[in-house]
Amino acid sequence: MVISITGHDHAEDVLELAGDFLESRPVEHNLVLTLLTARARQPEAGRYWIAWEDDDPVGVAFWSPSSQPVVVSPMSTGSVQGLVDTLVAEGAGVPGVNGEATTAAAFAGHWAERAKVGARPVMGLRFQLLGQLTEPSGVPGVGRVATATDAGVVMDFLSAFADFAGQPNLSPDAVDRAIAREAYLLWGVDGRPVCLVGQSLPVSGVTRIGPVYTPPTERRRGYAGAATAAVAARIVGAGHRCVLFTDLGNPISNSVYRSLGFSTVMEVLRYSFD
Repeated sequence: MVISITGHDHAEDVLELAGDFLESRPVEHNLVLTLLTARARQPEAGRYWIAWEDDDPVGVAFWSPSSQPVVVSPMSTGSVQGLVDTLVAEGAGVPGVNGEATTAAAFAGHWAERAKVGARPVMGLRFQLLGQLTEPSGVPGVGRVATATDAGVVMDFLSAFADFAGQPNLSPDAVDRAIAREAYLLWGVDGRPVCLVGQSLPVSGVTRIGPVYTPPTERRRGYAGAATAAVAARIVGAGHRCVLFTDLGNPISNSVYRSLGFSTVMEVLRYSFD
């Protein structure tokens, strides 16, 4: 078996070469598939790599924008080492890695050795798939799809979430496009928005819920669970499988999503490189 790595500057090239491989496991590959599809539709600067074993693609890495960690699909340790060696040879100064726990840990370990930098885990996530949806009862309020008139509220909620999660803020244009495709649900109580839940575009029959954000003053009242269930019902009703990420540092949210009918697919780790 010969392991090789090819680098690419355009997301559509990766989808053409490795799309069938990624779609063969659409749940496990959902994040990379969603990111690549978004970049193909709305191009931005980036760098992408495909890991090959003989003539077959076995892994994909996504890096865009360069300020964010490289996102890796699950792959073998040998492919991870080949990927890291290629990135080091290219001088790709990635600030971290995000992916399935075993793959991310192997990447971080080899990167620390090859790039001679420190690597530290900064977040543990759990990737979950919805089985039978159980909607909560007794939660005050009602959900509605956000419209253009809600753009200011949506932007405020998304900015607060980005600050909390250490992610880049979406541009107003990107938010407007997402609102136009009905990507956000607002849960309101007495006309006051208390929670926002988003959803990705469906890719290969899978739609990912996120972000989920409740302002600190409105938490522990069941709003996030009720809003998430409402979005999940929309996704299932459209005939798609529903997935989401949960923060392992938040035991309350993990138990809430489990009660809705989500079960674990895999653990995900994010590392930062010093």
